[in-house]
Amino acid sequence: MGRYRPLKAILYFSIWVGCNRDDAPAIKPVASAPGGAASVGAVASTEARPPLDPRVEEQRLPVNLLVQQTSAYAAKVMADTDAAYLFTEGAAYHLVPEGNPAEIRVEDGFLATTTSSSIVYHSKGSLLRVPKRGGKSEPLAKVQGRPQNLTSFGEELAWNETPAKGTYVIQMLDTAGRAHRIHDGKGKIWSIVLGADQLVFLEVLGDAWRVGGVSRSGGVPRFAIDGEGHAPSALVASEKIYFYEWKTKEVRRISFSLSEEEVVARGLDCRQLAVAARVYCANEAGFFEISKQPNAHPHKIAAGANVTSLSVSATRLVWVSDFATGKLSVDMLPLLPTGAH
Repeated sequence: MGRYRPLKAILYFSIWVGCNRDDAPAIKPVASAPGGAASVGAVASTEARPPLDPRVEEQRLPVNLLVQQTSAYAAKVMADTDAAYLFTEGAAYHLVPEGNPAEIRVEDGFLATTTSSSIVYHSKGSLLRVPKRGGKSEPLAKVQGRPQNLTSFGEELAWNETPAKGTYVIQMLDTAGRAHRIHDGKGKIWSIVLGADQLVFLEVLGDAWRVGGVSRSGGVPRFAIDGEGHAPSALVASEKIYFYEWKTKEVRRISFSLSEEEVVARGLDCRQLAVAARVYCANEAGFFEISKQPNAHPHKIAAGANVTSLSVSATRLVWVSDFATGKLSVDMLPLLPTGAH
C-alpha cells in the first residue's frame, strides 16, 4: 500500500423529508441542533470511535455520515458514485459528507433498491419510484405478490416473490411497465443480480444451494456450483458475479454465463462483501481490499467491527455497523483511484 494523507472532513447534517402524498410538500426541512447536527434521528457522531489498529501501517480514516437510533440489523446501505443511501424499515437516507442528508419516506425500505435515477420500493400492491434526492413518488407497476430482493440494471428491474411456501417466482419489469415471469422453482431465493443479458440467482433448497442463470426473456435456466451447508449471504454483481463460500473460506467469482469460475482470495473471513474496481471484505478484524487477480493477497485498510452491511462504488466504501444497543452508525471511506497503490 502507498502512503495516504490524513483525511479531513466537515460534516453538516439536516434532514429532508419526502413523501408521496399529493397534498404534502416534497421536502420538509428539519430544524438543526447547534453545531449543524440534526436534532432528531440522524446526528453526526460525537461518541468515541474505535481506536486505530496498530497492525495497519497507514490507515485511511473513515468519515462518519450518520448515527441513528435504529437497529443495524434492520438496515442496509448502498453506495453510489456521489452519495450513499441508507435504507431502514420506513425510510431511505441520502447521505453525502459535504452536504445535507435527506430523509425520503419509503415503505419496506429494507427491500428497496436504487436504479440509475431513482429509489424503487413496494407499497400496497405496487412498485413505486422516487427521485434519489427526494420528491414525489410515482407508480411503476402493479404486482400481485410482495417483491423480495429487488435488483436493477440501469433503469431496469427484476425481483423474486414467494407465491407459496417452498416455491419462488422471478419476475422482470418490461418496457411497458408490466411484470413478466422469467423463471419459477422450488426452494428459496436468497439473492438475485440482473445483467445485460442474464439474470443470476442464488437458490437454496433445504441444506443445499446452487447458483442459477436464466435469460432476461425467460427460458430454461442453467445451474452451476452446487453446495451444501451455509449458503453465500449474497451474490454481488460487477463485471462478474462475486460471492463468499463459507465452507472453504474463499471469495469466488463466476461469469454471468456461469461458464467460468475462479477463486479470488482464500482463507479470509468475508462476512460482508462488496465489489467495484477492487474487492472489499469486512469482518471482526477490519476491512480488507483485494485486487481482482486470481488468488490475490488481501490488504487490511482500516479497523472496524460489527459491520452489518457493506457497499462500494468507484469513489467510496460505505458500511453500517452496530454502534451500540439499538443504534447504528454509517461510515464512509474515500477510495484512491485504481492504480494509486
